[in-house]
Amino acid sequence: MDQSLIQSFATQLIDGLDARTRLEPFTKTHPDFSLADAYRVQREYVAMRRARGERVIGKKLGATGKAIQQALQIQEPVFAFLFDAFVFPENEPLSFVNFFQPRLEPELAFVMKDRLAGPGITVDDVLRATEGVRPAFEIPDCALTSWQIPIADLVAANVFGRGIVLGAKITAAQNLDLFSTGVVIEKNGEIVATSATGTVMASPARAVAWLANALAAHAYAIEPGDIILTGSTTPMLEIQAGDAFTATFGSGIGSVGVKFV
Repeated sequence: MDQSLIQSFATQLIDGLDARTRLEPFTKTHPDFSLADAYRVQREYVAMRRARGERVIGKKLGATGKAIQQALQIQEPVFAFLFDAFVFPENEPLSFVNFFQPRLEPELAFVMKDRLAGPGITVDDVLRATEGVRPAFEIPDCALTSWQIPIADLVAANVFGRGIVLGAKITAAQNLDLFSTGVVIEKNGEIVATSATGTVMASPARAVAWLANALAAHAYAIEPGDIILTGSTTPMLEIQAGDAFTATFGSGIGSVGVKFV
């Protein structure tokens, strides 16, 4: 796809977010828009946000579960970038009207102390390079006119990354059971979902290793200080104004909360 069109798509995404206007999926007008094209749009989108003074503070994985991969007709996860402008304090209520159609995902966030550059990164490499893990909520938000879109549109839109809320506690990852650590999600004081960290590629550390190796094909790496959102432990949770959520992770990892007003 022509580079000028790639840049136009990235500009449309930026302008749409600024104006709070949802866009039609790019595949609707350009059926040949591919996943490779989408990652080129994502690169331009990241460059444009950086040019505005925003800072990349990490990366995130999407579609780490087999069910969502089958729904999207893909064989592996996808990745996107996290910006400082989208990090929200845990105890600060978020205005629901500032989003398009937000959802919520409980995730384990890895805080990195060393650089990881693929290929060939293993789970052991990840654990050695990790400062610790934190409980987190990601707030994906549909910047396009539908959640039901081809994977190329999702990647181009930076996998709908619009918000991150991090729990305060950081826990060393080396001795954690990252397969069976439980996760309990409460909505307005009632349990609405339970899961385990192993739903994310059998271990969120394995997801980070996959990410480091996938980034290498795009000339990126996991950098010191990066926050890595490893993928949702549950299906996306629907939100309404007034809802308050808490995700509590076992193994002493702790909890994270968020409220929408």
